[in-house]
Amino acid sequence: MNDLPFPTREVFKQKFPTLVGDPQLRKLLLIHFTNWVNQMRYIIDEEWSIGNFSDLFPPHHPFPVAVTVYLVGMVDELKDEISTRTEGQMKKANITYQEESKEMLQHADDASTVPSNKYLYKQRKRTLLVIKVVRTLEEQNMQ
Repeated sequence: MNDLPFPTREVFKQKFPTLVGDPQLRKLLLIHFTNWVNQMRYIIDEEWSIGNFSDLFPPHHPFPVAVTVYLVGMVDELKDEISTRTEGQMKKANITYQEESKEMLQHADDASTVPSNKYLYKQRKRTLLVIKVVRTLEEQNMQ
């Protein structure tokens, strides 16, 4: 039995139309990501460790950006499954995405006043921007 929440082939084809036709359809992004990680590890261990910084990233394996959206979708499905299976067993605060983003931004703004937290502040802002872009793209794909 498959424990990972892979989407059905039809759903995957709608989300990632450029990958349609590959026999490893739903595994392809994970395979590309694994190849990228292995090549990056080689570059760090074998080249950077001796001071050769001519390769900053794997030249033959570009980072599969779509894997991020794919993995976030899997995590969301796992989260939903956990919520369904534990419904009524735990008390939790149910808040919307907008409320969560507003709260994160508020805390990010508070952190920006402390000099040691400025890096974290910038990272949180970037993370929120990425989340917003991904949500916008997902909404556009649903239409």
